[in-house]
Amino acid sequence: MICRSASIALTTLLSLPVSGLISQLSINPVAAQTNRCTLLQQRCKEVTNIPIQTSPKKSKSRPLAQAQVKNWAWVYSVMEKVIRANELDEHTWRVRVVNQYIDNAFASDVNLVTVYDGLLDKINGDDAALAFIIGHELAHNSQRHLAVSATVNAEVLQRLNNEAETEIQKLVADEQQKFQQQGEVRGGVEIACVILGSFCRKVPIQAGAYLYLNSQGQPDPNRIEQQKQQIIAQKQQEFNKQQIQLGRRQESEADEFGYLYMVKAGYDPKGAFRAMEILARIPVPNPSIDVHPPATERIEALQTLTRKVSSPALVAEGAAKLRKTKPLTYAASSDGQSLLINSRFGSK
Repeated sequence: MICRSASIALTTLLSLPVSGLISQLSINPVAAQTNRCTLLQQRCKEVTNIPIQTSPKKSKSRPLAQAQVKNWAWVYSVMEKVIRANELDEHTWRVRVVNQYIDNAFASDVNLVTVYDGLLDKINGDDAALAFIIGHELAHNSQRHLAVSATVNAEVLQRLNNEAETEIQKLVADEQQKFQQQGEVRGGVEIACVILGSFCRKVPIQAGAYLYLNSQGQPDPNRIEQQKQQIIAQKQQEFNKQQIQLGRRQESEADEFGYLYMVKAGYDPKGAFRAMEILARIPVPNPSIDVHPPATERIEALQTLTRKVSSPALVAEGAAKLRKTKPLTYAASSDGQSLLINSRFGSK
């Protein structure tokens, strides 16, 4: 959820004339930084006159949401360029800049990218680093990682549930066979008892001898369900392992596409490594269960990728696409929590 200051910053951004905003956004990477700073200075002047009501607990927050407006404008200016350069403008995108000091960005829902102020501060002014981060999150959407993960997870859970059901059925069948065999023994003993009278000892059914059957040798639904849940819990570990493996493959793919996306948009390829160096410094509580590959592996993979692809060719391809298109317009989302970056159809 975007806090109050973030919503105010979004409202302020949206209050600016679209034509004025769009005209100042350059598609030339060399001039982009200068134009962006000029644009943001103008916005800073406009936002300083906006009254903001804050509670006593929030009185120490950034003055007048100025930093938030700058971040919204910065993310928009970079993101729309990356979208156009890579022909990802057939659909509307959404972006949220969350006013929380967290070093994170993520893709969720359909065409939604969320970036936190904490991460933006770490790369403040580095358009290329931001382009890589945004490209990475765009790739999660363009490569359908969210949909694939949901489908794969559902399939794996169904398979594990079926395996647990099969195992339970086999265990019940084994116990029923054991019960039957013991019943035959008991039957033989009872016949002997009839002949020998008091000189025999009947074979009793031992309490707790069966995990899934009752004293009559019939399957006990409660016991079976309890044991099934124990088997599923054991298989959950396998499921978690597969989730991690899938997540790491998707993160690596997002790194690759994110790099290609930002280079096509004309940003310095070294920005990807600067972003990764920042991410590498963020502590990971439990690396063994992290869906992200280790930062060192991700950096090595990017280094390998840079040797395989031709940056000049990518830049030329992206520049041609940018020249043929106009900057995408923007609007507020219906819930007021994100900025819509319109598709090329909605930007006419």
